[in-house]
This record gives sequence, C-alpha cells and structure tokens, in this order.
Amino acid sequence: MSTESPSLTGSYPLSTLPRIPDLKLSEKVIIPTITSHEPNTIDVGISKSIISSYIIKPTPKLIWSYALSPSSIVDCMSVLELSTKKLYIVGVTERKKSKLLLIVRTIGGETEESITETVELKLEERVKGVEFYQEGKLIVVIYESGSVELIKNEDNKELLQSGIQLGTTSGKRTRGSPKLVFHQFINDIVLNNNVGEENKDFIVLIFHEDSHLVYKMISLNIQNSNIFEINSTKFACSDSNSVKIAYASGYLYQLNLASQEITSLPVLSFKPEHTISVQALLDGKSNIDEISFLAPSIDRLLLSVGNKIHLINFKFSCLLDTFESRSSSSSATNPDNVLVSQVVRVKGTGKATKSLAVYLYLKKKDNNVYLNVINIDVGLNTLNECLGKSINKSNEDKLLGLVDLANPNFESEVKNLAKQLKEVYNSLEEAKNLKDVNKWERVLIPYLKNESWDSIKKSLKGKKKTNDKVHKFKEFEVENDRAVDVNFISKVLHLIFELNDSKQVVFVDPEFVPEHTLIYLLTNPIFPVEFTRGLLKLFNESNLVTLLRQAIITCPNLTIHELLLQLVSAENDEDIFQDLINRLIGEFSIVDINRQFKELLQNEKSYFNLNDLLNRLLQVKSNNKSWYLIEIIIDVGGLFNWPSDTVDKLNELIESKVNALIGNSYNLTLTNQVLLLNEPIAKKKKKSKKTVSKSNAGDIISNNAQQQSQLDSILTVNSASKNKHLDDSSIEISKKFPTYSVDRLVL
Repeated sequence: MSTESPSLTGSYPLSTLPRIPDLKLSEKVIIPTITSHEPNTIDVGISKSIISSYIIKPTPKLIWSYALSPSSIVDCMSVLELSTKKLYIVGVTERKKSKLLLIVRTIGGETEESITETVELKLEERVKGVEFYQEGKLIVVIYESGSVELIKNEDNKELLQSGIQLGTTSGKRTRGSPKLVFHQFINDIVLNNNVGEENKDFIVLIFHEDSHLVYKMISLNIQNSNIFEINSTKFACSDSNSVKIAYASGYLYQLNLASQEITSLPVLSFKPEHTISVQALLDGKSNIDEISFLAPSIDRLLLSVGNKIHLINFKFSCLLDTFESRSSSSSATNPDNVLVSQVVRVKGTGKATKSLAVYLYLKKKDNNVYLNVINIDVGLNTLNECLGKSINKSNEDKLLGLVDLANPNFESEVKNLAKQLKEVYNSLEEAKNLKDVNKWERVLIPYLKNESWDSIKKSLKGKKKTNDKVHKFKEFEVENDRAVDVNFISKVLHLIFELNDSKQVVFVDPEFVPEHTLIYLLTNPIFPVEFTRGLLKLFNESNLVTLLRQAIITCPNLTIHELLLQLVSAENDEDIFQDLINRLIGEFSIVDINRQFKELLQNEKSYFNLNDLLNRLLQVKSNNKSWYLIEIIIDVGGLFNWPSDTVDKLNELIESKVNALIGNSYNLTLTNQVLLLNEPIAKKKKKSKKTVSKSNAGDIISNNAQQQSQLDSILTVNSASKNKHLDDSSIEISKKFPTYSVDRLVL
C-alpha cells in the first residue's frame, strides 16, 4: 500500500534545449510513451535539432543522438526496443512536405559504438500519430485528417504503404476539412472483454469537422491486417482550440476552456458521465498552447497552467497537490511557464501509485527552455486523502448545517444549524478579540461534544471565577461528537493560525493559544492539510511540548518532510524523539523515508548534523524501530563518512547484541538437553498410578534435586559472561552434554 499522500516532488533537469525559433512551446519537443516510473532511458524528439536518448541513472546524460535538418519539425514519434536494435519511427514535416523517418539503431557492446541506419517514406499528408506492431514489422499511422493507415516495414530496409486504411488522406488541407484534435492507441484487457474482442488493439480518434467534435472508436486486427470502426458520435463544438483531452483506463477526460469544466466519457459509449469545475485553477490569461492536460491514472489528472502543475482527483473534485516552478527572475507580471509533455500511466491502486512526468520549463528572463522530470504519487483514489482539498472554495464563508437526510424537516434543520454555527463562530471570534482563552474553551469543545448551544450560552452568562477549572483535555470521538461542516473547522483555525509568505503556519496572536481546542482538533481526521505545513516547527519554537507531541502522534496529513525536519532538531527531548520514530516507521515505508531524507539532506544540508542524529539514535535502547532509521541514515550519509568514535559506538552496540544472541542460544541449547534427559523420568511418573513408596520417593527427590542443579547451572551462562569459563557447578552438565553433541529428532 502507498503510505505517502498524493504529491508532486523531486523535480530535476534532464536537458537544456537549443533555442528553436518560430515554434510554440507545445511544438518544440515530442516524447514517446514512457512505460515505467523508473525508466533507464528517456527518448526525445526535438524539432529542428535532434532525435536523442538520455540515460537517467545515476545522473541524466545524453547517450545517443541523430541530427535533423534545421527545417525539420517532429510531429510524432514512437520507439521500439528489441534485443540488439532500437527502432525509432518519426513523423516529420520539412518545408511543408511530410514523411515517415525510420531510424534503426544497432546497440553494440560497451566499447562498440552503435550503428544508425535510416529509411524514409514520403507522404501526402501530415502525420499526427505512429505506433509499432508485430515487433516493428507493421506501423500504424494516423494522419491529420483522422484517417488511419497500415505501413509495412520490410526488414528495416524499406517502408511500404499497404493500401489498408480507414478514411482517405486528403493531401493538402482546405478550409472546413477534418482536423485531428486527439488520438490514443489503446491495448486494454478490460476494454477487450467489454467489446467482446480478444487480442485486439484500439484507437480513439477525436477530430473537428463542420462545427462538431467527432468521436470514433477504431478496432485494429493486426493479425488479419484489418481496420474497422466500432462506434462514433458527435458533439456540437464551434471552437476545437478550446478543448483539451486526456485518456486513462477506458475513460476520456475533456477539458473545456470556455466553460472551465472537465467532463468524463467512457470510450465504449462516449456519453458524458460526470463534470467538475476547475475555474479556480485557470487564470483566464493562458491560451490553449500554454496549457497541458494529461491523465496518469483513472480519476487522477495533471493540469499545467502558467508556472504551476496541478494534480487533481476527478472523482472527488479536489486538488491533491500543486508544483510551482519559481526562479529569481520570474515575477507576478511575467511568470515562467511549464508545460507537461508526457506522463507515465499507472493503475493508482495498491503499490502502483508512483508515476513520472516530463515537462518543459520556459524561463522568461533568458528565453531558455529546459526539459525537466518530476516524480508523482497519484494516491489511492480514496476520500480520506481528499478531505479538505476541494478545488472550488468559493463557499468557504458560508457555513452549512449537517443534517440526517432522512429527517422530515431537513431544509428547516439545515437553516437552523447553519444559523447556530454562525453564532458559535461569532462567539469564538469575540473571545479571540478579547484574548479570553477561558471563554473560548467554554464554547467550542462543549459544542463539539454535543452539548446544546442554549445551555452553553446560559453558562456563559453566569459568573465564574477565573481560577475555576472549566475544561479538560478531550479527544475526538467519531461515535459521540457533533458532525460539523469542514469549513467551520477551517474558519475556527484561521482565528488561531495564519500562513506566512512561505506558506508556513504561524500564530495570529502568540498570546492567544487555546491549547485544549488544539489538542482536540489535532485528533480530528478533518484537520485541514493547509495548517500542517510548519506546524511542528511552530509548536517547537513556541515551547508548546504537549501540542507538539499530540501533533506528532495524531495530526493527520503530516508529511514525511515535516516529521524529518523535527527529527533532526537538536531540541527534541527523549519522549518527542521516540514519538517521531514511532510515527515515521509506523506510517511510512522505508523507501519513501529514505528518498525524502536524501532530498532533505540536499536542500537543508546546513540545517542538521547527520553524525549527531546517528548518535542520538544509537542511544535509543527501548525502541527497535530506531534501527530502521539508523540504516537509512548510514545509507544517506555513506559508509565511510563517520568519525571513529561513532563507528566504535555502533560496533560496541552490535557486539553486545551479538553476544546476547550467543548467550541466549547457548542457554536454549542447554535447556533443551536437560528436558530431553529427564523426558523418560517424566513418562515413567505419568504411567505410575500407585502410591509412591518411601524408597522410590527418595529416588524421585534425588532426581528432582539433580534436575534442579542442572537448571541452576544454566543460569550461570548469560550474555554478560563475555566468553568466561563455566563455573564449578556447571562442570558436570558440560561433561554430560559436550558442545559437539547431536540433536535428537523427536517424532
């Protein structure tokens, strides 16, 4: 299971692109489909420049390239890797003439240079999509008009048009002729089962024709070289330039920039199912060429606008995470621009939540374009990871009453509860302005614990001594507590916290901290995620130890980054240190902690001392989970970068544990031998049902004494003996059971 919340992290550069004039950002680079979130290489087609391959690990590096003419524009590209060859099929437009370019790269040994051969096929129409089939012997081509054709590859020596096509290529485009908007090659097992076809591939085509968007589902029977249409439909659309489309797991997601909405359509019917608004994410200034829209998984979408990349959950209409590309040169009036070019599709369930995206980063100051990679965790598509992350928050000021749907007076109850929430909030706001923590605590916690609002107001009117204890620490109980609008919780916390310029949480008034309220809310699963960034640091710097420990143990949505920042703080006492270890190891995977620790070390190297942290972990004796962190820190810091005193401490600790294991093993062996020796006596005693005589009673007493002496001698062997000789009382037992004795198999 994925233990980390959905996120966009770990952006790193792949290459700096040459300056390509007269091309839009979306036309500069074509990247073929990437199938793994940890690829060995990434292939790139750069218009008017090169076709290239970059190795990813240990650091991105160009390993192969094929030069293009300064007038060649890369329209589409697909790659097929075989045992000794790698095939590149590229759709190219050169001075308004279109062609297919097949590049055959023979992969040699480590010292042998690769050999590159090329084959060209001139075409009448511009190519928008290509894909290899039958191990490269067949190539499916999609033209700009939406027609599909099969191209034969004759042993990588010649490309031949087979004459098998669906639709007719129109050659030169005329006004009103069909224009391809979107295409997708599909090989989906579930889709095969639903259609009733086995071992067949499909193509989804969407093109604009006569003020309509035409959706088509095409079946490819590669074995029989057959293409036919399964279904099609039309939707009115006056401007195809206002539409962006993405595909994932049998669903199309259509972004309409005019209505600022996203609609889902299953490819088997093309009937709209669900629509959400993304108005809050679109700035209204970016044109269609500055926006990208892709789907890494079902119901998980990537939307890049301006200098931001948004990870969206379509099912619950929430914003999972946002990556913002910032540089010292960008400004509010002239921000940089990012555009996602390719994303790895994953299932988004179980362990298959890790994805990867390649995006273009346009730095406005120097007009340079960088090719970057970013890691993605798409999450598990659950409601829990979406709480408090709504895309549209225009109704935050409006509080809603939560009422049972079966209530016959539903509408009136909703209005009454909404009015009541407003009164409670106003009372809290008044207490905050008066800095009256006592009054605040007498209002909020009793109300959330289902005490009636009338009784609370009545108690507030009565006189109470300031030194009277009017509240206790209480935690959230899902069965007993009042269900309230999440916006109410958010508004209440806004009276206590605010976000600084770095989006870190700080107190609105350091002199007003309702501790009992915060303890309660930190145990509530709907604690808003926006207030978790910098929360531990704030409590630590404010010396609020109780709140700090409560947040570490129960606060939802705390990231690994926040916990690790607090872990490396030298101000932690032993209890807090133990809490941090338990939360990290108990909730997150070792792989995720390791990765985040490395990023933290790179970005905050001066913030902490690895050696001090390791020594603190070595001193933790009662928590076996600390060993996982010791392993991670040694991995992050390197094996040979530690002072001799730290190595000695680690060696001493390991030796003590090994000696303890040796002693325990020796004790266990001796115990087993004593039990085996006395097994016949025990069986004899069990069989005898007569009264024990005085003579055999003496024998039994003697045997018991001998047995006790043997067991007592075992106690002289322990982990602290440090290879000392056995004392005199254990000589007899050692003679009877030498170290080379053979274990008996008891059936």
